[in-house]
Formats: sequence, C-alpha cells, structure tokens
Amino acid sequence: MRTLEDYTIRLLDLKEGSHRFFIPLRDEFFAAYDNQIYQRGHIDCILDVQRSPAMYILEFHMQGTVQVRCDKCYAPIHLPVEERFRLMVKYSDHIALSSTQTTPNSDEVVVLPTDHVVFDLAPYLREFSILIMPPRNVYECRKNPPYPCDEVVLNLLNNQYDNNRKIDSYPKNNVFAQLLKKQSLHNKH
Repeated sequence: MRTLEDYTIRLLDLKEGSHRFFIPLRDEFFAAYDNQIYQRGHIDCILDVQRSPAMYILEFHMQGTVQVRCDKCYAPIHLPVEERFRLMVKYSDHIALSSTQTTPNSDEVVVLPTDHVVFDLAPYLREFSILIMPPRNVYECRKNPPYPCDEVVLNLLNNQYDNNRKIDSYPKNNVFAQLLKKQSLHNKH
C-alpha cells in the first residue's frame, strides 16, 4: 500500500532532458482525502518531466475510471476519465515556499526555494483528479456489458419524460381547462 509520501519526486536530482514516471492512483490515494468527490478510483498517471536549466515542465496524462453514482439512474458506475495537465516548477533564492502565480496562458507556475529537494506531487494529483471529472456523471453504459444502469429507474424516467411531452403537446388552453376541471372536482368533495 502506498502512502502520500510515495507521491514525491526529487526534481533537483534529475539531469537535463526528458524523464518519464508512472504514477498509479488507487483507492488508498483517494480515501486519504475526506472531501474527495469520489473515494474509489483506478487512474494511471504518466508524468513527463522536461528539465531545462531555467525550469521543469511537468506534463501529467491521467486516464482511468472512478467509481461514482450515475446522475441519470443513481447506479454505481465506473466512469471513464482522461485529461492532460501541465505544471511548471522554478527554483529561486528570493521566494517563499508557498508562493504560486498564474501565467497568462493559464499554466500554473510553482516557485520553490533552491534548497527544496523533494517536490510533493500529491496535492497536485488530488487537484487534477478532481478537475478530471466531467460536469455530469453519465456515459454510454450500453457499450460496456454487463450494463451497470438501473433499468427500473431509467424506465420510470423515460415514462415520466413521455408523459411530460404529452402534456406539453396539448394546446395551452387545454392545460388550463384540465386544471379548472381538477379544481372543480376538488371543490365538490
């Protein structure tokens, strides 16, 4: 089992050029954070680090699945996710450890003191694993048998949609006439 300390990299030890790292994010990583959108996941992160004399460019390619509830039928699903993120790291003698700034092209730049040897990836991996989530937790589950969808709920939703379409297809006067009819029936009792 990995600990959050395992998600660190010794940037200053890297030689100039390209370096590739494989970082698996599993259930224990997500469970370490209380306010996570999901607690279970299987995301593989390929981290490419390009070291130059002036800075480090970290490119994260994250791909996998997270276990969430479907927004359509509320069944537990393994939602596929994939995204790329970029982070620039610079070292300086004249900056505090917590200083960050955003460049005009929206790449995040992290400035660290020159004696800061170990760079903690965990907070960035957590942030990226949240940003990777789509706005809605739905996908074409029919492509992945066995279907995780709750067919009973989906049928109820489809019937409700069909009933709403029927009501909406009536002329407006008929809807008001129906409401008046219901009102008059209610007043008789």
